[in-house]
Amino acid sequence: MKNKAILLKAISEKVEENPDCKLYKQMFNRMLMRIKRYKTDELNPVDVIEKVRTFYDLPDNYNTHKTRKREFTQARQQAMFIIKNNTRLSLQQVGDLFHRDHATVIHSQKTVENLCDTDKRYNEQFNNLLKELKV
Repeated sequence: MKNKAILLKAISEKVEENPDCKLYKQMFNRMLMRIKRYKTDELNPVDVIEKVRTFYDLPDNYNTHKTRKREFTQARQQAMFIIKNNTRLSLQQVGDLFHRDHATVIHSQKTVENLCDTDKRYNEQFNNLLKELKV
């Protein structure tokens, strides 16, 4: 990020020196767009997985465990939901973190939204998790 800022400054100086040069303007605009696309406030997916694990007091491998017990599945679904909505990872990349496919991530998104709408206790618990993660 620091290198991009230095490069952007150098290009902007060239644009000031040669305001009619289209090449420098194009370079400046492209670099500016790349920097704007870079999100520094993204959550680290590994941190989210760990914080969800400690919040629900689950074993280390809860995210890749094959069990279908409610406490495991709901924690996984919430972690997937948070990661998908707060990072730029694709559905497949999120699924890979949990040894699941992209369809499971989509299902998790829908399930968390549904349960938050219909179950007050679940919604309260999920909001407490989000507060702890500072999302």
